Amino acid sequence: LGFDLGEGVVGVIEEERDPRNLMMAFALGRRLLEDFGNTCISQEALTTLFESLTSYFPITFTPPKDDKYGITGDD
Repeated sequence: LGFDLGEGVVGVIEEERDPRNLMMAFALGRRLLEDFGNTCISQEALTTLFESLTSYFPITFTPPKDDKYGITGDD
């Protein structure tokens, strides 16, 4: 898949807001970089991925009172 894999991952992660999806996005981004490194992500996509993920820091998350998923700020 080459760079298409990295571009696809970045496209899925950008502007995500659902905490469940964000947890998966962080894990996916990490796995992508650890397992494939620069063989599947262009420098431009890597920069976009970095900017997308760092926009969530510092993480301040307070689940709603009726949260049925059990995600906490510590997660």
